[in-house]
Amino acid sequence: MAPAGRLTEAMDWPAFITSTKDVLTAGAAIFATVTGWRALNRWQTESVGKRRLEVAGDALAGFYQMREIIRSVRAPHINRREMTPPEGATDKSRLNPFYGIQNRISQHSEEIGAFFSSKHIFSATFGPEYEQPWYEISDVFLKINIAVDVLVASRGKVGGDDGLNPDIYLDLTRIVARRDRDDEVGAQVDAAVAEMEKVCRPIMGRYAPALERDRLWRRRLGG
Repeated sequence: MAPAGRLTEAMDWPAFITSTKDVLTAGAAIFATVTGWRALNRWQTESVGKRRLEVAGDALAGFYQMREIIRSVRAPHINRREMTPPEGATDKSRLNPFYGIQNRISQHSEEIGAFFSSKHIFSATFGPEYEQPWYEISDVFLKINIAVDVLVASRGKVGGDDGLNPDIYLDLTRIVARRDRDDEVGAQVDAAVAEMEKVCRPIMGRYAPALERDRLWRRRLGG
């Protein structure tokens, strides 16, 4: 066996240092790659989770807003200022209580438009199988608009040659004016909201805690 001193003298130290440096450099590169991949994966997961949480929260808030708007549109009391003919009305010479319903809907046209646009965002994020609650709200507005058009055209007259059949008039007024009991339109809206809650609450419950944990983790790291 060669003495230790001769082995030390025989070793090619420059080559050894160079090879060790290369190994350390390669290891550092691998570590940086793995760390970067993990950070990217965390960022992608966080971004997707945040986006889904926002879409679900906005959609559910939109349904709550529509319930309030429809409730206010169908308020039984209509004051005189609301009875004025809306823009585009054919008969502008008369006050009509049912113009009030049309005017109320027009006042919320932007919110209503944004609500139905949110259906496409939700479908693109979670799938078109969740669109039915939007169709229920659309059906409610369609019923109200048709009922109001008929009531406006009849000028609220009941019976006679130029008036509505009393039963038809009663059915139409039940659509445009909310009731404390047996309110089918209100029940349809509540059912749509409840269905959307079943869809959105689990999504929000899944992603909100995860994002909160990530924020706490970042805060501890000083990021």
